[in-house]
Amino acid sequence: MSTPFLISATDVKPVTVSWLWDGWVPAGKLVFLDGDPGCGKTTIALDLVARISSGKSMPGGEASDPCNALVISAEDDIGDTLRPRLDEAGADMARIKFLHPESPIPSFPNDSTWLANEMDTGDFKLVVLDTTMAFLGSKVDSHRDQDVRRALTPLIRAAQQSGATVLAIRHNTKSGGQLAVHRGMGSVAFSGLARAVLSVGRHPDGHSMVLAQAKCNVGKDLKSRHFTIEASNGLPTIAWGEPCDLSADDLGVMRPVSSGLVTAAKEWLTETLAEGPMLGTDVKNLAQLSEITPMTLRRAREKLAVQTSKRDKKTWWSLPNQLDQDDQG
Repeated sequence: MSTPFLISATDVKPVTVSWLWDGWVPAGKLVFLDGDPGCGKTTIALDLVARISSGKSMPGGEASDPCNALVISAEDDIGDTLRPRLDEAGADMARIKFLHPESPIPSFPNDSTWLANEMDTGDFKLVVLDTTMAFLGSKVDSHRDQDVRRALTPLIRAAQQSGATVLAIRHNTKSGGQLAVHRGMGSVAFSGLARAVLSVGRHPDGHSMVLAQAKCNVGKDLKSRHFTIEASNGLPTIAWGEPCDLSADDLGVMRPVSSGLVTAAKEWLTETLAEGPMLGTDVKNLAQLSEITPMTLRRAREKLAVQTSKRDKKTWWSLPNQLDQDDQG
């Protein structure tokens, strides 16, 4: 058995973090994509695969050179589901590989060396594992920190050495209502080992979804993004929208807000800001006194397109110069 050994800090060369998707998905790292069933986790993953394989720009980013990707799914058929969806998303299929239909499902940590070799020889920049729990060995207890770390540490090292991002999809627990980094199935060690954790959830408007950062140890905090799942030739595709103010933690406690409450909050907010800009903290405090919940206030703020500005290191809220007829009514 080999023994640990040390390296001097002076021999360590500082390295800048590289990104597969700037600010969202770091290159050469383990990243989790968490969410409830039906929220578009796999569709998002396939959208990213299509973009990197074809060189298409990431949402809000710039185009890059086409790269190779590997998709290993324990849930979806490669012939009737994955290939058609990737085709519809504009993927370059020559740059994508799947697990052979007759191949056994890999399990970790036992098959870590196999995957590391495939990552090197295939020159993959993105490896999708859908879903995480399906690839844990039979002796791995997903609720024990030590077992999870033993299973995932070889994957993390393989990602570092190859420069490929391992994007692991994970379902949320049924309980919900907790901090986003604790919401995914299994031990908190999953989130602890990942350098980024992304959360997917439904927006309270009932029409769109939200992708949010639950954790990012190697970059700055980013605003969440709206997206919708649209049918294209009968297949689900992602349509990315604008940034939004919902956080990953919000996604676990949100419930749809009735239109009547939002309308009343819009009227209250319009009246409150009618005299000019106010400190955002003051508006929130007044809303609480008026029994307007933070979620309802956020909905009203989005509907009214309330503007924010910084002055004296404080955030001020104001109404837009012109409100559309719908918002005024």
